Amino acid sequence: MGQLTKIKLICTDNRVVFCIFSGMAFAGLKPAVCFSHHAKESLLQSSSPAGTPAIPGFLPVSVIMERRPSDSRWCRASWVAAGVVVGAGEYRDITLLHEQAGVAQYLYPGLGVQLHPDECESYYHNLCSPQPGCYVLADLETGTDLPSILKVSLCFDEANAYLQGTLTVYALPLPPELYRWLEAYVVANHVPVQRAKRRRIDWRDAEPGKGQAPSASALPGSAPGRPHA
Repeated sequence: MGQLTKIKLICTDNRVVFCIFSGMAFAGLKPAVCFSHHAKESLLQSSSPAGTPAIPGFLPVSVIMERRPSDSRWCRASWVAAGVVVGAGEYRDITLLHEQAGVAQYLYPGLGVQLHPDECESYYHNLCSPQPGCYVLADLETGTDLPSILKVSLCFDEANAYLQGTLTVYALPLPPELYRWLEAYVVANHVPVQRAKRRRIDWRDAEPGKGQAPSASALPGSAPGRPHA
């Protein structure tokens, strides 16, 4: 029997899946993910201490895309993001991992997650959310049988911005490896913004004519006693 290659996947139901290319082996282990109390305290108190090694801002990942039969008369198949593989693998091209009963899984290698200091506020809220996530940005309208994966992001604001366009955004549970890396990056780089309370203005004391909406009779083209068309 030849050498087996095993990779670790994090599926949409938060299971850890070990994919062996001569077969499929599943382990129903659910990783515990939480933003640690120590990390929160460190984040609120200060940035990274002097002499602490810099946290890398880039991490290589691959994405597992799953093709399923479609019930729609307008398309033959539907696509979902099934998992994220952390680390650089040996594959360079899109590879079919497994196919059974019309369901096929493809590995998309050569991707990565890039973190930016100016997005740390969004990362922080992602970590503190009830379900921290990572976001796969895909283009399904490629003119081929396979979609194109454009980016993997941990920034909710960026993912939401892409939702306004034509791309498809898949939200996956944040794998534990990415969670720990993102947590360390936020602790090292995030500077909490002190929001100053806005002073309220008492409009009753304002000067006459300031801060007041013009009356209907003062609008150009309006006539007294007649509604403005």
